[in-house]
Amino acid sequence: MKKILLLLVLAAVLGLAGLARAGKLPAEPEPDKDTLLLAWERVQSQDPHTKKFEKLGERRYFLETDLFPFNNEIRILHLTVDDEYPEEIEGFIAVELTGVDKAFRERYQNNFRVWNRHNSLIWSADVNKWLTGKEYDDLQDSLKRKSTKVKNTSRKSSLASRLKTLVGVASFVFFWVFALGLSVALFLGHRKQSALRRQVLEEQRQLKALSIRLVKAQQNTNQLLQAIYKRLGAPKQAGRNPAPKPAPNNPTAK
Repeated sequence: MKKILLLLVLAAVLGLAGLARAGKLPAEPEPDKDTLLLAWERVQSQDPHTKKFEKLGERRYFLETDLFPFNNEIRILHLTVDDEYPEEIEGFIAVELTGVDKAFRERYQNNFRVWNRHNSLIWSADVNKWLTGKEYDDLQDSLKRKSTKVKNTSRKSSLASRLKTLVGVASFVFFWVFALGLSVALFLGHRKQSALRRQVLEEQRQLKALSIRLVKAQQNTNQLLQAIYKRLGAPKQAGRNPAPKPAPNNPTAK
């Protein structure tokens, strides 16, 4: 299956290359008299008021319309392409209706005005074709609507992109603010713990120094008591009273 598809693609490419070398590729339509004539024939045949439209010969046609009582031959006298302004090229078709005189035209002048609308066409560079005035206006309205829709879509997309960017920036800022706050809280907690630890160490040092002083004071007190006992001739063991001597016997007392 893949081989068949590859062969078809290759054949298409080779065919296009051959046409290009032979100069037979279809060229883009140009706003000239030939395309103007073809467009006028299309418009006349597709006009809802046209009952019959046939080509009789070179620039000769049979026309039957319900806009005015006519079913006869018409001839194109000349074609004019006004391309003075390239952005707005117009084409004009001068038509002669066989058997129609000035009085007939005056009698149906409003109907002729409607029919003559299709005898002047406008070239649209957007679609590369001749259009009637109504077709041209409809196309421009459609292009404007599409352009407006594209602009609105682009605006919505741009707004969504901006909102997405703002959300991303807000999330980034929130993350770093949260991280900074957490770091500050941890830092302050660490400082507080460090301060408490230093305070405890200082209190322990003070208690140790106090206990050392108390021990020294006890030693000094003991030394002082020993010195006092030595002077008084008291036994070295403090806190013991000497045993009382026995009373002498009184021979007279009986």
